[in-house]
Amino acid sequence: MDPSVSLPSPVFFYEYCMHNPSRAQRILNEIFDPHVSLRETITKHLTRIKSYISGQQTFDDFCRKMQKCNNSVLCGRVWIHPTISYRCRTCAINPSMSLCPDCFYAGNHAEHDVNMFRSLGGGVCDCGDETVMKCDGFCKQHGPNRISDGQVLVKYIRSAQIVLPRLITRFVQHLRSHASPTQSNLYVTIDEFDSLSPLFDLLDDLCDTGSTIRSIFTHCLLDTEMYKQLNEQSPLSDLRNITHDVYLQQLKETSNLSVPLLLQTDEFPESFVTQQAGCLLGEMLFWLMKYQISERLLKFSLMLLTESDFKDVFTQSFLNVYGIAIAQMIKTRNSREKMNLSRLVHISVQLFSNTHLTTRAIENYHLMEIILSSLHALFDRVKTSCQLQNRNTNCHFVIFEDDFSRSMHYWPMISDFMNILSHEHASRQLITKENFLLTWISIINGFQGMNVNHQKPEFDILHQSNTNYLFAFTIEIECCATALWTIIAHIMTPDFLNVTSVAINYLLITIKEWLSAIELKHHFDIRQDQITYHLPLHRYLSILSYVSLNYQDGLLNDLFSAESAAFLHCLAIFSLRIQVIVATLVNVNTFNEMIFKSFHVSDWLLQRPDINLAFDKSAYVTLLQGSLIVFASIIVFTPHIGSIYTNPSFCCIVNISGLDDFECRRTELIHALVLQDCLYSYLDEHIAEPKGLGGGKLDIQSILDDIAEYVPPTIDIVNGSKQGQYRLKGEL
Repeated sequence: MDPSVSLPSPVFFYEYCMHNPSRAQRILNEIFDPHVSLRETITKHLTRIKSYISGQQTFDDFCRKMQKCNNSVLCGRVWIHPTISYRCRTCAINPSMSLCPDCFYAGNHAEHDVNMFRSLGGGVCDCGDETVMKCDGFCKQHGPNRISDGQVLVKYIRSAQIVLPRLITRFVQHLRSHASPTQSNLYVTIDEFDSLSPLFDLLDDLCDTGSTIRSIFTHCLLDTEMYKQLNEQSPLSDLRNITHDVYLQQLKETSNLSVPLLLQTDEFPESFVTQQAGCLLGEMLFWLMKYQISERLLKFSLMLLTESDFKDVFTQSFLNVYGIAIAQMIKTRNSREKMNLSRLVHISVQLFSNTHLTTRAIENYHLMEIILSSLHALFDRVKTSCQLQNRNTNCHFVIFEDDFSRSMHYWPMISDFMNILSHEHASRQLITKENFLLTWISIINGFQGMNVNHQKPEFDILHQSNTNYLFAFTIEIECCATALWTIIAHIMTPDFLNVTSVAINYLLITIKEWLSAIELKHHFDIRQDQITYHLPLHRYLSILSYVSLNYQDGLLNDLFSAESAAFLHCLAIFSLRIQVIVATLVNVNTFNEMIFKSFHVSDWLLQRPDINLAFDKSAYVTLLQGSLIVFASIIVFTPHIGSIYTNPSFCCIVNISGLDDFECRRTELIHALVLQDCLYSYLDEHIAEPKGLGGGKLDIQSILDDIAEYVPPTIDIVNGSKQGQYRLKGEL
């Protein structure tokens, strides 16, 4: 502390900034004295700090002037608490897009497919971002065509250019001090960040002024020379807890994300080691993860992402520390800490909704390796022995859908994964790169045969091994099925026939290994007193086969050319669409016999008096009906068995129903609306074949206009808001 330095008025400080910056820095040394806690500094000097930032005008006038000179093409408004937001599917390029109320009502969304929702987890307004939504939906204040307000004069921001870097560096020192083991006031929870609320309020107000001040912050955070000077300062003997060594020690002790065997390289032999930061941004993001992603620090980080150049460096720094949050999430058993760490998705959705940024991250920053390693590590730790067949000799391990799935702690990573796969380049990388594809297959293999239901001997019913079995369906849909439909939306052309064939071959190999692990060699060995509904490998195989045969000009015998009849019969045990394919490849009599036996009607059909029937005779009519429904489905279900040519090398599946894609989609929509009124989003996600975002949307909308009437959203004070839905017309 320099007793000769007094704190001047804002006018004099402004003059120092303009003509004697070294004197201004000595004054800031007095204000941001590291011997005084940051909380005490802000409490004592907040008004003065504001006046120093604003120069020769009041802080409010300064903020208004900065807002008038805001040249950002993006809105970037951030909300971290439950807020009413809007999503326009008509304008969306990425399904994660959202708009703040101001931008939505100022934009052109008349007669668009709009969803008003309460954003519980926070979000950022995407207005002005061409990578997330179409330009037609931008409001007049945002987008590349907005009228620039001109550049702000340097004299208005000179004080801010000197004060704000000092404020940020003092904040980083504060983060270091609370991580040091020599300190007694360690951060036990992130709630202690609340003591700095006045500081974060100031940062929010400054970022809200627009591009000029945000640029000062981003320049400061990326300034490698300034960061080097900060770390090279000679530490005082009583202030070693704020030095760079504290950060380095914490970095050394941090758990790293392990890399599965198939993804290991010379650069990442066993784990993704977090690299040392080269600027304030890298270290600040490190502390953000270590302190369980504080809401206020998270909001400040998100508000800076409107600067495009900054966003690219931010992505690299963010991926460098991504594994820290995942490792913490896997390690901790505290539900609250897991929920705090799930805020990770608020950053990643802003980065990976951008096609250019996602592609660059895949090519240069190991994005796909990191996200696959995260998913592998997360699911690998919650596996248990599979209960199918003989549980004592079964050597397959499956996801154990306990509190892990109910608390949905997998959601942040799966959300990131789906957002990444929504980009064509990412989906194609996953299915074309062998190490990526095999790693993903090994992940979904963990869902194969989970949540087995057993029949109790004293009852003729199947007993659920987990009464909350719906969670098992939820986790498989969100983690396996959604990824599949996202991927195939980008490969439904003949160009990807070879890629799909390779994927099918790997799936067949993995299913064979799974059958061996559960000791199922022949279809007649299957136990009748247990069942599982979770067979994602079979579903992947059936859907990819369908895509190959119907969209890529694939031939059935080419896909299953080397498979034995015994293996194909095992595939056909499970009541999936793959039975349609298998039925064309095996002996028809054997296949029919297998279906009848699975419904226990073979002996009854023989009408032999010497055979003791297992059920009452009245039950066999229902069982026979079930078996005939299977045969009927095989004949008429898409893809339909059209003809099996006498030439065994040429076997194809064709649609003989007489309905084209449009008519099939129309029929499915009518069937859905007969049961209940539906949201457009439900119909769009559950009806029709995947064509990618926006691919089949016009067909659906035109059909809905013909067969249904739209019931507008309503707001009821008592019962709350109700979203707009489609209702089937009376004559239908």
